[in-house]
Amino acid sequence: LGSASEKTEGAQVVLVDLFDAVAEDVADYLEDGHTLLCAFSGGQFDVDSPDFDENSAAWNALKVDAGGQQWVNFSMIDQLRIVMTSRVSRALTLGCHGLAVKDLNCLDDEACTQAFGANVNASLHSYLNWFATVASDSKLNLGVYDSPSLVPTAAALLDFAVAKDCVHFDNCFAYNELITSDKPVFDLEFTAIDCDVARAANVTAKFCTGVVEDTVCNEGQGWTNCFSPVQVTQRPTSSPTALPQTGDGDDDDDDDDDDDDDGNSGTVAGIVVAIALFILGATGFYMYRTRLEEGVLTTSRE
Repeated sequence: LGSASEKTEGAQVVLVDLFDAVAEDVADYLEDGHTLLCAFSGGQFDVDSPDFDENSAAWNALKVDAGGQQWVNFSMIDQLRIVMTSRVSRALTLGCHGLAVKDLNCLDDEACTQAFGANVNASLHSYLNWFATVASDSKLNLGVYDSPSLVPTAAALLDFAVAKDCVHFDNCFAYNELITSDKPVFDLEFTAIDCDVARAANVTAKFCTGVVEDTVCNEGQGWTNCFSPVQVTQRPTSSPTALPQTGDGDDDDDDDDDDDDDGNSGTVAGIVVAIALFILGATGFYMYRTRLEEGVLTTSRE
């Protein structure tokens, strides 16, 4: 996702891995007024995950093998709530302003869709509904990471998206439902691209000019931004609320998973991706309840 040399100066949004983020660095990002986006898997079954042992019974009940990849069972919402509530709580404790849920790209994986059958789309949307409810109640923003096939029908539930190589693969159009609603799309490209193409697609893009290993840009010049930095304002005095005590509640609301090209999420070893705001047209957009009006960036909690 990033490189050790990645700088956050002049960036409004900083993307970190929920489990690999260093608490001292996160405190600095928040103190400096950055909006903190925390990425974690919502769809991968991984016994090596740092929180697996906390709810091992629920995790083991969720395991599904599909085409050599291991997913969670998107239809088992009660178990999903158990394991994902823990991750949302961790994000709140860390100070995250938004959740970037990875490994929800089952619709982009033939083996996964075959394993789950015709109801996979409904299950993913039910799962994502739950995430959206929990995020809203906790005053967090919600986005998906590299799940282009899910976005067109789930855009109303999302505040943003993180795309992966959408310029390179010519599928940035998959995020149009978000873009036309003035919701930001942050695009990470792992090969060199023409920034004019990214701007024409209305995505905030940056590309790796170094060597990519396990989705980490870690050698050479690192990242090149296709956007200009914006002035960072002081962080809002209010913080995301504690995770609501919902019990078995939230009705039918469910959330979705996360994704990566191969159905597995890359690990970010204490590394960040800094992304500046990108103005869409003349209307601006909300990002983590941040509005850009007439060149002035203001942040509020709702």
